[in-house]
Amino acid sequence: KCMAWITENDFWADSKGCICGQYDGYEKEYWCELYLCTSPDGIHWHRQSPSAMPFFHDTQNVLIYDERIGRYAAYMRTHEQHRTVGRTEFDDPMQLPWPFAENPNDFRGPGDSRWAAGGEYELALCCDESDPPDTDLYTPSVHTYPWAGDAYFSFTTPYRHYPFGDTADTTLQGKDERGRFRNDGPLEIQLAVSRDGVSWSRPDRRPYVPLGLVGSWDGGQVYMAQGLIRKGDEIWQYYSGTFHTHGAYDPDDEERSGGLCRLVQRLDGFVSADAAYTGGEFTTPLITFSGRDLKLNADCSAMGEVWVEVRDERNHPIAGYTLAESISVDRNQIAAPVVWNE
Repeated sequence: KCMAWITENDFWADSKGCICGQYDGYEKEYWCELYLCTSPDGIHWHRQSPSAMPFFHDTQNVLIYDERIGRYAAYMRTHEQHRTVGRTEFDDPMQLPWPFAENPNDFRGPGDSRWAAGGEYELALCCDESDPPDTDLYTPSVHTYPWAGDAYFSFTTPYRHYPFGDTADTTLQGKDERGRFRNDGPLEIQLAVSRDGVSWSRPDRRPYVPLGLVGSWDGGQVYMAQGLIRKGDEIWQYYSGTFHTHGAYDPDDEERSGGLCRLVQRLDGFVSADAAYTGGEFTTPLITFSGRDLKLNADCSAMGEVWVEVRDERNHPIAGYTLAESISVDRNQIAAPVVWNE
């Protein structure tokens, strides 16, 4: 299964009747529905009717099967607070359209198409006061993580908009190229995390995938592709990038369009607790667990070591598992067993 917006064309019979484009006589200029397409082999595709969603969601929307709740969840580009990510869940993706809350203030277009007025979906991801002004979250890129319990990752793309027009008289003087194009600005990839796929946080606003140098193939904007591939103790991902920022491009300049890149990181290595060369310590929240073994991912290189102490719910060291009894972990390891002196 896939989700797509489809432009009517002469090459694919199933495109006939799709809503995507400019239509006269409506309050909004551009209309586009989101369609569910299915295939028995990944090559030959059939568009299901009616549309999966009658709203304009643009590209890079995500449909997943969430094994934790035994239901499907769709994450779509929405416009609750500028660009945001909305969520809806359901049992059968073939029952169309997918559920949303009716809003009588929606702008109606050709067929069943609409422009959302707000409140149609539960809001999953949006910008907040920690983000720069005039920033929004562009895409969902939501994944369930199969190698840990109740782990959801979103590799969303914050988009910082350039003000359009003559800003501080610099654009027209040729001193600053920013502001010459509508809907323009740079995008990077950040990491958002969740335990249920509903409530999300971005624990670190530093980029998960930063931009390349200005003028390089990924120096203007980057987007994460869908999918996590495990190769032993590595996680592979792929992202696309372009030379230009979001709106500052020439569609006829094929040589400066961009490219694809493979990312490789250690298993489970999405975030870490880091210490200075002089050392450091931290205490985890209270953890309820099963099993008898504690394993640690740690990169100490040659000069560092890690010791572990287990404490009870009153934050008191447990005999037999104190810092003094801990046997250190060193070098660079994945799932290193933590042990204590007998």
